[in-house]
Formats: sequence, C-alpha cells, structure tokens
Amino acid sequence: MKTLGVFPGTFDPITLGHLDLIQRALRICDKLLVAIPQTSTKETLFSLEERMEMARIATQELLSIEVISFTGLTIDLAKQRKASFLVRGLRSHEDFDYEWDLALINHKLGNIETIFLMAGEKYSMIHSKDIRKILSQGGEVQELVPSSIADKVKKTFS
Repeated sequence: MKTLGVFPGTFDPITLGHLDLIQRALRICDKLLVAIPQTSTKETLFSLEERMEMARIATQELLSIEVISFTGLTIDLAKQRKASFLVRGLRSHEDFDYEWDLALINHKLGNIETIFLMAGEKYSMIHSKDIRKILSQGGEVQELVPSSIADKVKKTFS
C-alpha cells in the first residue's frame, strides 16, 4: 500500500525551511501533496497562482511531489485523496501548541494522523512573514528562499 502525505500551507512564499520539510517528508511517504488553500485566514502577499508556481519551481527536481490547490478543510482534502497522514513543521514550542490542537481536531474529524517534523536548526527561524517584511523594506532574501525562486520573489514583490 502506497503512503500519501499532505503538507498544507500558504507558502507565501515557499522558504528553505518548507523545502527542507518537504525533502524529509519524502523519506516517510511514497508521494507528498504540497497543498495550498485557495482561501486563507492569512493575508497573503503573493497570489495563489504565484505561490503554486513558486512551489512547483522549488520542488521540480523532487520526485513524487504534487503541488495542488484546494478549497475547504485540509481534513476533507486528506479524506478525499485517501491520505495516510498530514505533515506539519515545528520551529518552536509556540508552533507545537497550535499544531497540537489542530492535530487533535483533524484526528477527531477525519481519523487521520499528523506527523510533526522538527525544523532543521538552520531553518528554525525562517518565517514567510519575515521574508515579506524584509522584501517590503527592500532587503535581500536569497538566503531564505530556494535559489530557483529568489529572483522571482524579489521581482514579483517589486
């Protein structure tokens, strides 16, 4: 039986931390869906199409990745696609508190497990919101995002 993982997120923009988690998640599943919601409670800088394109570019060399958009609840997507588990990244104990509650709700609603992956040390402080803030001040982000999209991120923002 093939295992399918779902890694949901806004990816606004996709970061080296996200890419690290994606690569590590591929070690524990046969296929990984990078799932970007069409609507979000978060205000995004990049459009859905731009975020999907950047995620596809950043993961193009990885096998068994599919970048998709979805509507509704992540748990409904997971059930629809018969996912084995959800993948969530943890940078700090603040992330854990939020993700723990979300994992419990998802398990109750869909009887699906959540796999938590700790951020690699060099990626633990990378947040998409900080990248957006740096961009808004004209700063450089090439050490925070995949090199394949660094120019696109900067160009799209300016």
